[in-house]
Amino acid sequence: MPRYIALVHKDVDSCYGVSFPDWPGVVAGGDTIDEALQQAAEVLSFAAEDWETPGVDSSTAMIAMFKARLPGHEALISDMRTLALGRAFHGILAWDSFFHLDHD
Repeated sequence: MPRYIALVHKDVDSCYGVSFPDWPGVVAGGDTIDEALQQAAEVLSFAAEDWETPGVDSSTAMIAMFKARLPGHEALISDMRTLALGRAFHGILAWDSFFHLDHD
């Protein structure tokens, strides 16, 4: 099961809120911390049902970790410099994808 960082916040006159830095726009709330965290888990699970999350890496070890954490999602072994998926996405997260590659 994937794990994500959850930020719990509360103002003086509000309920507890939970947000996820890795998933902007996915938020939840509750009158208690326990209720807020339970709601957050449900909201995150519901949101993730519709996310198309292909994984791309030239490392077979990284792709194996991706498959273990996100089973059922597309996993591609490819060089980011020549990658052509042929489709559009609402967003792309490219974490340390290019800094170590040669420029040739």
